[in-house]
Amino acid sequence: MTDFGFQLFSARSVSSLPAFLGHLAGLGYAHVEGFGDAYADPRTFRAALDASGLTMPSGHFALQDLQEDFAGCAHVASVLGVTTLVAPWLDEAERPTDKDGYKDLARTLSTLRDRCANAGFGFAWHNHAFEVAPLRDGARGLDVLLNEVPDLLWEADLAWVVRGGADPDLWLDRYADRITALHVKDLAADGDNAGQDGWADLGTGIIDWPHLITRVRREADSALMIAEHDNPVSPADFATGAIAAFRDWTSA
Repeated sequence: MTDFGFQLFSARSVSSLPAFLGHLAGLGYAHVEGFGDAYADPRTFRAALDASGLTMPSGHFALQDLQEDFAGCAHVASVLGVTTLVAPWLDEAERPTDKDGYKDLARTLSTLRDRCANAGFGFAWHNHAFEVAPLRDGARGLDVLLNEVPDLLWEADLAWVVRGGADPDLWLDRYADRITALHVKDLAADGDNAGQDGWADLGTGIIDWPHLITRVRREADSALMIAEHDNPVSPADFATGAIAAFRDWTSA
């Protein structure tokens, strides 16, 4: 069975992320993905990781931080054992609106990819819905980024692809070989789970995860599998149900 991971952003509401690591390890998770709250005291957090037996092979780092303090990001990543740095987000005001704008962003990402490679890290882009939606000139941002930066890795969030009105299989047809990590996240039916921003616990939503996981395992067999819920009612309950669902889907 493929090792399963947990994106710690899904547990940002818990009183202590280091303490939560023990809960994840007890459930059988093998690794976690970091984000800003885990980086305040990286040595202490690394000690908590080691005590729990978990690793952190990937971590989200804000694009602005990577541009303005790459050395600081690299230091945090090195302490925590992160091998792939992931740029996860653009604020709405910063998002390109046409192909040329995404080409400009691609040049920024190409520079960061080179800096990561020179420092011994992989570098990936994590998508949301806006990169797969058609722009005013008909282009799609994720196409531009992955085509303009051939060595850019993709952390695929296929639930956001579906939420953006696109077919995840079509995106896997184009770019499955670029996937370094897969966010395994479920989407509620239209109008459901408003208190969870429309997301759902794994296995209770509309995403055909058994099919998509099978495809990614076949076409990107080294990709990390990472459970995520952007706004769970209970991070602990979500973590428990997510790994149970994943084991059921991958038991064959």
